[in-house]
Amino acid sequence: MAGAPGDDGADVLRGELREELVAALQRVPELSGRELRLTALSGGITNRNFLVESPGEACRYVIRLAGNDTHLLGISREVEHAATVSAAGVGVGPEVTAFIRPEGYLVTRFIEGSPVSAAAVHEPRTLRRVADSLRRIHNGPPIPGLFVPLRIV
Repeated sequence: MAGAPGDDGADVLRGELREELVAALQRVPELSGRELRLTALSGGITNRNFLVESPGEACRYVIRLAGNDTHLLGISREVEHAATVSAAGVGVGPEVTAFIRPEGYLVTRFIEGSPVSAAAVHEPRTLRRVADSLRRIHNGPPIPGLFVPLRIV
């Protein structure tokens, strides 16, 4: 796929972190015993994300690592996991493949996509899709926990 992360090999994860992540991913039944390639994904504010691929396999995954000191922001990875499962359940997020404990690594199916342009955000069709997604989330099951951003400001 042209333009995919790591096509030139520059973003392929190597070294100690790779070994740690591969060892953790081997505990996920869908990935156990497979050769894995991890490629850094861009974006993200507090987390590090890697595309997980296995040669010859069509299914791709993402492993999300919490950023350093994100606990200081009041982020509960257990609640994040529950929220991600809920979002997937109502059709607005990727399927959760695993939540690797005790590390707190979240593994989801990779969804191909592209950012929405500033112009597209204002289009009625886009606004309807956003409103529909928010409606689905709010009509879905309750998410345990409470996040109060003003508590940490």
